[in-house]
Amino acid sequence: MFLYSVLLLVSACLAQETALVTGGFNGYESARDGCELLNSGCAVPSFPVVSNMTGGTNRAGRSDHVTHVTEDGVILSCGGESADGTDDFSCLSLDVATGSWVLHSILNFPRLKASSVALPGIGLMILGGFKQLSSELLPVGATEWEMGPTLPGTLEDNVYYGFCSIVLSPTEFMVIGGESGPIAGNLVQVYSAETGEWDRWEDLPVSRWGHACTRVGDLVIVAGGVTPSFTMMASTTVLDLNTRESREVGEMTSARAWFGMATIDGRVLAFGGMSPLKDSYENIMELDMETEEWVEQEETLGTGYGISSFASVVIQQNMICTP
Repeated sequence: MFLYSVLLLVSACLAQETALVTGGFNGYESARDGCELLNSGCAVPSFPVVSNMTGGTNRAGRSDHVTHVTEDGVILSCGGESADGTDDFSCLSLDVATGSWVLHSILNFPRLKASSVALPGIGLMILGGFKQLSSELLPVGATEWEMGPTLPGTLEDNVYYGFCSIVLSPTEFMVIGGESGPIAGNLVQVYSAETGEWDRWEDLPVSRWGHACTRVGDLVIVAGGVTPSFTMMASTTVLDLNTRESREVGEMTSARAWFGMATIDGRVLAFGGMSPLKDSYENIMELDMETEEWVEQEETLGTGYGISSFASVVIQQNMICTP
């Protein structure tokens, strides 16, 4: 009976949600190759060196990339750049059985500070990035990238770089940010895979880029980032998906950009990121949805130091950790 209870407890722990944090930037090793779980549930292999003959940079570290999970359960890390600024076109998949990242595919275009969404039955999309209006689509089960929908606007007026995206429904996703100029980064646009058209919502009251966002129920939380005049922010905007109305709530405990945000088991968490002094945070904050104030958590990133410009994705812990 005792052994059975222990096995149930282990299974419950492994089934919990967490975030996989990959790569990023810190003050002493630049673009890093390290990867870890937000809750430090188990060890995660580091990125390998990928040859420039197969889309890589001949370096292991990467930052400003995307990490996502496909509908068929493939954990991918794609794009970004190495410490010397070389674009990384490679996509790595995490092979849990061998405990290593392996080459999965090669992107068609550089994707630096891009965003990603996955729609069921359609596939994984990597959206925008530095000097990019295009997107790339990886159909479910495929290993070759196709061209996806084009983001609205022109390269002269729109910068889909350091923006964020969320899934609204099985056929729709939202992008937040992506406008240049003195009033920038407050665009809210929704793409429908059924019609192939974009619907522009009312702009958010606060302009920002380098921010992060997450969805909790029918609310979208948008926080942090940089103003058009390059001042880092701590402010938080809540967008109601039903009314399309937004409001400002409590500020984060400190201003930051290029950080992670995720809804994990119903909790809105923000972690890591760059500070106004250009160093990196290792702390984790939670947005109390009742008081709408951010609360510092006792836990910190498992890196042992601050990181920014990393990629993260919510996963079930048992996708990586085994009993």
